[in-house]
Amino acid sequence: MASVEQVVGRLGATAGLNPPGALRCTGPMSQSQLQSLVDDLVDDSTAESLDLSGCDLGDAAGDVLSRVVAFNTSLHSIFLRNNGIGSNGAQCLANALQSYNSGALRTLDLQGRQRLQTSLF
Repeated sequence: MASVEQVVGRLGATAGLNPPGALRCTGPMSQSQLQSLVDDLVDDSTAESLDLSGCDLGDAAGDVLSRVVAFNTSLHSIFLRNNGIGSNGAQCLANALQSYNSGALRTLDLQGRQRLQTSLF
């Protein structure tokens, strides 16, 4: 199992820890980078916040990130603002929250993309 620091190291200059336990990535993130991050965070017990706002994530990211929502027991907040996650990705996240989440996650922020907003209404 990788520590949050190791995850940040693998993502290089696109990620940072501030405050400790908070992982924030900036700039575009590839599907393989996201998959690597999720693989490491599923069992991580030190990460408390994950901010992937503006990382140019598409709808498929919702399915990938649903593993973190379902199985990580330390994350309190996940911020996915201003990405391209649509109704399918949002549904994957909602299913993970409803079916598997331990109750630790209190905030899942998907604001800021017209694609999601129009697809839900």
